[in-house]
Amino acid sequence: MKWETLSKQAETSYQQGHLADAESMWLAALEETRNMATDDLRVAFTVDCLADIMTRQSKIVIAELFYKQSVHLRTQVLGAEHLAVAASLNNLAKFYYIQGRFNLAEPLTLRFVQIYEDKLGENHADVATGLHNLATLYHMQGKYREAEPVYKKALKIRQKALGEDHPDTIKLMKNLASLMQSTRRAAEAEDLNAKAVGLISGSWKALPPPEEGEMLMRKD
Repeated sequence: MKWETLSKQAETSYQQGHLADAESMWLAALEETRNMATDDLRVAFTVDCLADIMTRQSKIVIAELFYKQSVHLRTQVLGAEHLAVAASLNNLAKFYYIQGRFNLAEPLTLRFVQIYEDKLGENHADVATGLHNLATLYHMQGKYREAEPVYKKALKIRQKALGEDHPDTIKLMKNLASLMQSTRRAAEAEDLNAKAVGLISGSWKALPPPEEGEMLMRKD
């Protein structure tokens, strides 16, 4: 069975919630990639999807290996500074973040934010998303001094790009207000809460795939 057929069947099973079937299809698709050129991006895409499937089934050890392999494959084919490499770094950082392995997530997050800034410009909305992830990572570790300037930088970009009342801007305000409360700066927190009231969400924000024509793993 060809890779295209297997990948479609895997995606159908995934959408229907049949994760074990999706895993089997993606593993068969991975076997098909052995006949592909080493620079064929379908290999990295297959590995990405397997990492996602394994994570959702709590197969943590094999999922980590697949995430790392995805970073390696894309770096080899596209170069270390490519947006698709940043997307793979983000996936691996999210994987570590969800497990609470913040020390491993942090350098990966710093790296993919740097790539996004270099490629898209410091004021791009997607850069704000990456910065929001980085600030949330610091915040969850109690690194308030590091988190605050990153939150503020992301908020400034979001306000300019999306406006004060956009849901993504308000989410950022919530987290920054929570940080102010944590550092006993009630007046500043109250000012932020005039727009957004709540505690840190602790969720990893999705980054859209780069518009480079490459297939990338879904980010939900």
